[in-house]
Amino acid sequence: MKATLILTLLLFCSANTQAKLIVSLENIDQLALERNEKAKIAQLQVKEAQLSVKSAQSELFPTIQIQGALKRSRQAPSLFPLPAGSPPIFNNWSREAVIGLTQPVFTFGRLTGGIKLAQSSLDLAQNQKDLTDAQIVEAAKTLYFYILFYKEYIDIAKDSYQNALKNKKALTGRVSFGRISQNQNLKMSADITSREPVVLEAEKNLQSMKLQLKSFLGLSPNEEISVMGDIHNAPSAIPSHLDLDSLAHINLLQNQLEMSKNLESIEKKNYYPTLSFSLSYGRVGYYGEFDENNFLTQDNVNAGLLLTFDLPTGGKKSFQQSIAETKRRITELTLTHGKRDLESQISNLQQKYEILLKQIATNQKAISVAKSSYNVALRAFRSGTVTQTELNDRELLLTQNKINLASNFLELQLINTQLEALKAKSTKES
Repeated sequence: MKATLILTLLLFCSANTQAKLIVSLENIDQLALERNEKAKIAQLQVKEAQLSVKSAQSELFPTIQIQGALKRSRQAPSLFPLPAGSPPIFNNWSREAVIGLTQPVFTFGRLTGGIKLAQSSLDLAQNQKDLTDAQIVEAAKTLYFYILFYKEYIDIAKDSYQNALKNKKALTGRVSFGRISQNQNLKMSADITSREPVVLEAEKNLQSMKLQLKSFLGLSPNEEISVMGDIHNAPSAIPSHLDLDSLAHINLLQNQLEMSKNLESIEKKNYYPTLSFSLSYGRVGYYGEFDENNFLTQDNVNAGLLLTFDLPTGGKKSFQQSIAETKRRITELTLTHGKRDLESQISNLQQKYEILLKQIATNQKAISVAKSSYNVALRAFRSGTVTQTELNDRELLLTQNKINLASNFLELQLINTQLEALKAKSTKES
């Protein structure tokens, strides 16, 4: 019985361990792309664009039409000789079935232009997917690093609380010897009590970030996650060399420009006619009344070339071409501005990154000095040569330097994450 109970508990613990999702810097990208719905939507949009290319290519093949009709016909004169005395009117029912084939022969580039436009849309969808993936990873990593920061913040707050307890213990020793008033002891207790809400606030923020990460990864609030990592692990600097034309952001703008050029080209070619080959076969049966037997059946075969040309009298085609030219010019300017703006954003983040590395080194030294200063002050406080205010100030300076360092690392991680998103490469095959 005892062995069975132990085995059950082990299986229960094992099941709970397996149910907990482990999140780390090594798998956060994969988890976000596999679990976030926006990544799946972007993939489906690429599939939709691929089908649009096939749809445009299908326009090159012939179109087969099948028609059936039931008509009441009234024609004058009649289609065939009538008996003497009959009125020269053909007034009968007809049943008709027609099958026809139409094959574009020459469209002055409109069909190929449509295929190019669809291919540009596919390229745009693929680059949009790359950008969406980069943005999803950036959002997931942002939540991940905030969780690491608040975990570190809680540790710092707890350390500060423990330091405050050391201060109180030292003060208690001084009070027992009658070196200071009991009022100072109350002041110390108030200082300790005031630090507890800081820990609670950090824990509240930590739980909030965990809930947001769970939602982002498609988990319910009741499911467990374990976030592994250390906010102090500085990322490797991204190379400063920048090939703008290989980035998904720029490729997306280039796709938009290519689409606008294709649209402009199609609008220009809309001035030309369309030459098609047409072939049809139909059979028509004529009936005197709706429910009578037919008295005539005709077979019709038609074959030939069809030239279609339409010219709107209101100038619609001219306006459409002007609109297409304007859109093309807009996308050209958007591409120029996009390149300059992206380069500026990356340069700005890189210079912040370099400055943060220096700040981190400075804060690490400041923590070392503040820790030594606090330890010296604590010893001096026990002997009565340092006041309680001086001791608290040195401890608070140590705590603030620790917070500053953690904040520096958080900002460094977030800047690196933004740089990775901006520098997302285009995965579109050339």
